[in-house]
Amino acid sequence: MSSSAQTELQGQAPVSIADGPDVGAEIPHGLQRTIREQAAGRIRRHGQRDALRLVALLFVDSLAFLAARSAFHFFRSNGPLTAVVDIFSRGYLGGPQFAIALLVSLFVLGAYRRGDAWRSPRRWLMGVTLATALALWEPLWTQDPLLVSIQFGATVVAVGFAIAIVRGTLVVIVSFARKRFEVAAKAVLVGDRKSIAEAARSPLFTRTSAYRIAQELSIDGPDAAIGAELSSVILATRADAVFVTGILEKDVFQQVVEVAHSTGCELVSISRAWELGGVFPTPGTSRGVPLTWLTQPGLKAHQLVVKRLVDIVCSGLGLIVLTPFLVVLGIAVKLTSKGPVFFSQERVGRGGRRFMILKFRSMTRDAESEQAKLTNASIYSDARLFKVPNDPRITRLGRWLRRTSLDELPQLFNVLKGDMSLVGPRPPLPEEVALYERRHMCRLEVRPGITGPWQISGRNLIRDFEKVVLLEKAYIHNWSLGLDLQILLKTIPAVLSGTGAH
Repeated sequence: MSSSAQTELQGQAPVSIADGPDVGAEIPHGLQRTIREQAAGRIRRHGQRDALRLVALLFVDSLAFLAARSAFHFFRSNGPLTAVVDIFSRGYLGGPQFAIALLVSLFVLGAYRRGDAWRSPRRWLMGVTLATALALWEPLWTQDPLLVSIQFGATVVAVGFAIAIVRGTLVVIVSFARKRFEVAAKAVLVGDRKSIAEAARSPLFTRTSAYRIAQELSIDGPDAAIGAELSSVILATRADAVFVTGILEKDVFQQVVEVAHSTGCELVSISRAWELGGVFPTPGTSRGVPLTWLTQPGLKAHQLVVKRLVDIVCSGLGLIVLTPFLVVLGIAVKLTSKGPVFFSQERVGRGGRRFMILKFRSMTRDAESEQAKLTNASIYSDARLFKVPNDPRITRLGRWLRRTSLDELPQLFNVLKGDMSLVGPRPPLPEEVALYERRHMCRLEVRPGITGPWQISGRNLIRDFEKVVLLEKAYIHNWSLGLDLQILLKTIPAVLSGTGAH
């Protein structure tokens, strides 16, 4: 076991629970009082965080409702709806009933829970849909079904869009606060060295996450007595959570459980599936026994159809809206360097099919012929990834285009054509795919995307190819329209901050 933990409890014997679950039996009276005081403080902090999250979400969701209601009233009085038909009655969304139904529906469907639950577009979209169904249940049977269907669709879109805006803003604010003021909860990692290293590199402990690592406590053997050292570390670092990584022996795990609970810390076990990288856990029970099903990632046929329809509509609308901007960027590329406006390159798409990806040219004309000379300068040691910081081949305008990801906009044509999707794994080069092992081929099960889980998780800051594949497997396994929307919304602050961009 590591002996690196430092304790602030000078002159007192270390806490030990190695001999059994009676934590207090071997702890001096003064130390017991310190543990009880800190435990009470931790429990109070857990409650304050939960209460703050609930109050903040209730506030922003109420703002979203008021914004949607104001929009309905504005367009009814001043917009084109007045010239067509009075679809929305004068008091539509005017009373508190819909607001209460909305908040209750969001609560019931878990949109106020901790972790990723409150960020999940799927949960709040389901909440908006349920609230709207409750509000329009009686009109469905007493009024024109077509009229009610229009009201239903318009309400879900308007309120859902409003919640997406306010919750997306809240996510950005929370991430900024955690990064700027380091307000994340402190965590102690317990496990073997390899599993701790894997967990420490995970998205759980980035600068914008809810936890930051206060101490890593490694176990060298199955008979390790970790209770005393873990207690000392928790008291010294004033940690709020204990994360168990890997698999602990029963006696060791019992010590960790007892210490964590006696000190008021959250106790979290990181799924082994994260380390394995090939399967994903789905919890459940059978005959009262807790089980975890480990399933392979993959999109079903109906999901692929829905995803393709959304890609066609969004890429088509995007090209129509952005055409003037694309023309301006094209002219800028042409005037600032010699060569064509667009750069095309062969990439590998879904099912191994090759296609030509389209970008605004950000490099000199002979950039591809010079790549072999820069192989040793890549920030990646893995040949399946390539990126050179301060690449001498990039033009002055191209550096700005890459930092802002505007060079990727022409790929909307690839999306409309069917070679790519708005969201998905980035399309690899043929020579990179030639180095893939069997477990990496899951990247080719879906259309590659303009943006994806790698882009919103740090881009080139993540230099482990296995971790890139793991992020993309998780995306494929958990795919939903809400997840695509969430990634698209997170892409905006990721691009604006320039995190990991080269």
